[in-house]
Amino acid sequence: MDTVSGAFGEAVVGTGDAMYIARGNGFYRYRPFDSSFVELTAPPNPDSGDTFKTGTALTWDFNQSIYVLYGAATGDSRRWFYRYNILSNSWQALANTTFDQGEGDALVWVGRPYNRVYATIGGEQRHTYFMYYDLSTDTWSDEPADPPEGMGDGASLVWTGGDYIYALRGEYTEEEPLYDFWRYSISQNVWVSMADMPATPHSGGSGGVGDGGSLLYVGFWLTNQTDYIYALSGNQAHPDNIPDNRTYRYTISSNSWERLADLPFGVGYYVGNRLAYVDGHIYAWQGTPSTWTGGGDDLARYDFPSPPMVEVPKFKFLDKNITYFECGANVTLKFRNYGASANAGSVWMVWDKLYHNLELAGSPPSGNLSESLLTFDINGDGDKSDIFQVVYINNETAQVDGIVAKAIINTDKRRVYYNGLEAFYDIMEKANFTLGNKTHALYRTEYFTQYNFGFAGIGLDSFFRYHPSPNILIAIEQPAMTINNTSTARIVKVKVNGTLSEPDFNWVSPWVGKTAGEWQWWIDNIYVYPLGPVESNGTFTVNAVINGEPGSYMLVATLNWSPDSESRYRYIIFDAAETFFAISGIVHRNVNFENQTFPIDVTTNSTISENILLNCTEKSISFNASGYTDYEGSTYFWNVSIPKNLLTGEPWTVTLDDNPISYTLTSNKTHTFIYFNQTFPYSYFKTSKISIKGTKIIPEYPSTITLLSILMILTTLAVIYRKRVSARDRFELPFPDQAYERFMA
Repeated sequence: MDTVSGAFGEAVVGTGDAMYIARGNGFYRYRPFDSSFVELTAPPNPDSGDTFKTGTALTWDFNQSIYVLYGAATGDSRRWFYRYNILSNSWQALANTTFDQGEGDALVWVGRPYNRVYATIGGEQRHTYFMYYDLSTDTWSDEPADPPEGMGDGASLVWTGGDYIYALRGEYTEEEPLYDFWRYSISQNVWVSMADMPATPHSGGSGGVGDGGSLLYVGFWLTNQTDYIYALSGNQAHPDNIPDNRTYRYTISSNSWERLADLPFGVGYYVGNRLAYVDGHIYAWQGTPSTWTGGGDDLARYDFPSPPMVEVPKFKFLDKNITYFECGANVTLKFRNYGASANAGSVWMVWDKLYHNLELAGSPPSGNLSESLLTFDINGDGDKSDIFQVVYINNETAQVDGIVAKAIINTDKRRVYYNGLEAFYDIMEKANFTLGNKTHALYRTEYFTQYNFGFAGIGLDSFFRYHPSPNILIAIEQPAMTINNTSTARIVKVKVNGTLSEPDFNWVSPWVGKTAGEWQWWIDNIYVYPLGPVESNGTFTVNAVINGEPGSYMLVATLNWSPDSESRYRYIIFDAAETFFAISGIVHRNVNFENQTFPIDVTTNSTISENILLNCTEKSISFNASGYTDYEGSTYFWNVSIPKNLLTGEPWTVTLDDNPISYTLTSNKTHTFIYFNQTFPYSYFKTSKISIKGTKIIPEYPSTITLLSILMILTTLAVIYRKRVSARDRFELPFPDQAYERFMA
């Protein structure tokens, strides 16, 4: 794609989703996802001539700011330093550098715990200083040790996370070829020489690093690239007009360089970084005179080599069976592997104390992690009042409180392998980030531009653990009121192919997501069972026996496998991913009236609210009943036992969501038994209010009191109607009405 040709005073920087180009008097943005190239608000020009001059340098703070050194022409005394706000498309003057800028200028953002801009300031006509800019005080500090030698055309800096900044020296005398590459330790304030860049002479030139020399580190975005620094040598030290298309990769762990594929054009002549990471690729801007081949305005994209093809298992659902017994259910799932054999090994999985599905909106798409909402100490500082902003970058990265977090799942790499969206697998990459003294995991982040809607699934206080591969993860999910609720169902026995299997791991944790504009808590009781080797075309059956309190539950089953213990393949097979079941039994509740306790028992297969409300004026009792609903519809029943010394009816009136419902009435000497049922169409999950109204409360409530008397008050949930589309539809739509399930997000 054509952009703008080069000029004295140019540089580029990438922000993950866009490339920004400073050039002469203009400032531009290129976005690959919509192939747009636009000119942005012009930078302020505080003096004469072009705004940007030789030595212009840019760096991004992984948030909304790009910091800019304006550079200086030969002989200039120029110290301008500005900040560009991406969100508002505006510029702000900051404190000038304390020394004159020049050809050896370079900038780099250094994140936590420092959160500073480091810079080399100077060039071939002046001393080179190494400094940092403090955002909180708007001041420059000369405290860091200066580099070992002067720097010039082709100077560049990168931070690789942690303690180290790497520097490409560039040329210094315009005649002598230089290849110097250095490393600076922030904590020790020491420079060390590393392996020279192999920028050997070519085409009659002298060799060495020159105009257009560039460094780029992409390990913040790509976890498989954390050991590498990408580089251009720029044109050689002498002469300036020989285009150079050579690219390099430096391996940090071995302190060694290698040549990569050449650029389709030559760079050089003008000083300034040419490399940026955008949308999963490295982009190079030519940035040369328009008379050069390519017109000086070309862009080139580097595609990372594809990993070796892996022959993977492909699991297909065959059958499901559910039977019930008193206080429990028996669920059997049967699968076939019609792909490659799944040999025994190990696979990592991530676990967390709390999972949060956070909505993202606005420009840029963002949302807040609120400790008070979650009643959870996210950064380990001892309070629960902090708020952390989460900003969407792309479908594999987000910024959390200024920290760039890599997602474990990138849905752009999702592989659907059976009948539309009935079965797919995600290739998951191990990644985490730290806030304070706690480690967390970004499971997935996604944004839908046309709807101005996105989300980030974040596991809080997380850790990784290795498990047998292949395995089946079985979670028993149920609704909850708060983070402190506990699971009321458990797996008591599992057989794999008829053989008793012990769980490799069991973990109970809550999660929360927004539904119909309201936050909803859930509790997952999660088990991992090894499957052993599964041969190609082999079948296997998993039978789980579940005990629990009366109520409605969902069983979520996913399969996990790894070919090498490092990559995790997670399989979602929809017919196994959502299995609704209900446990029947008696729920014991009490109401208090005139210093007496009256037991009310409900025999049911639904989940009953913790308290039953007595309305003396209406002569009624009421409670909430909740349940999952299957695709064919689900029938729930209630048999309510009411003491005759509390309430009688001649006749009774029973309503469900304020609609009358028929019932069957039986009784004995002490109690009335009211039986009724209801079949609900598929809506994923429904909570209904049930009211039973009699005609006489005993003793009759005094007529002098007209206000409603509630002898036991519970904060009753408003009727929640969680309407969800089918499992297949949820993944065909850009987003569902309901939060993505924890194990599918």
